[in-house]
Amino acid sequence: MARVTELIWAASKGDLGAIQREYIRGADLSSADYDGRTPLHLAAAEGQLGIVAFFVEQAERDGRVNLNPRDRWGGTPLDDAVFQGHEEVAALLRRAGGAQTRAVLTPEILSTDDHPAADPARTVELIWAASEGDILAMRRLMARGVPLKVADYDRRTPLHLAASEGRVDALRFLLEQGAPREPRDRWGFTPLDDAKRHRHEEVARLLSSGS
Repeated sequence: MARVTELIWAASKGDLGAIQREYIRGADLSSADYDGRTPLHLAAAEGQLGIVAFFVEQAERDGRVNLNPRDRWGGTPLDDAVFQGHEEVAALLRRAGGAQTRAVLTPEILSTDDHPAADPARTVELIWAASEGDILAMRRLMARGVPLKVADYDRRTPLHLAASEGRVDALRFLLEQGAPREPRDRWGFTPLDDAKRHRHEEVARLLSSGS
């Protein structure tokens, strides 16, 4: 988990040196997080042309990089580049064989939520815990000062992942602790949208009821 987190954050920030170091150490550059998001997804989403070029080079050299990984919603890195309007990145991925699935999400609005700064590793650890319904782990991280309003590189929050995975008890716990009910992720979607998309009816009722 820690290595995946480091790779994805580095890719999203354009830190090519960190990516290269992890690659030399044998890291799987196609590893994914709880949403199936890979370093290449985030590099494309953030318009990090140098990072995307490195991934393309490695894919052509030894096949260790998948240029068309699918995330939770079926989206590829090319979908991310197109959605975010990064034309150079999109052109590079197309030339390298990148696929556009036409599964690009269409949000009502993009997120403008103000999330507090927190340690990236602890942020993702909290979100992983929510996705797995691990309330004890969430309590431990909160005791260490990790706020529930944190969000990852895609502005996904613990509540988004609890809703996506149908973790009813974890979702109740997060709401009882004051987690915001309607944060919006990169695509403008809320936890309720996630619950409905994945047909978690009890979660959807909890989020809709306000109680």
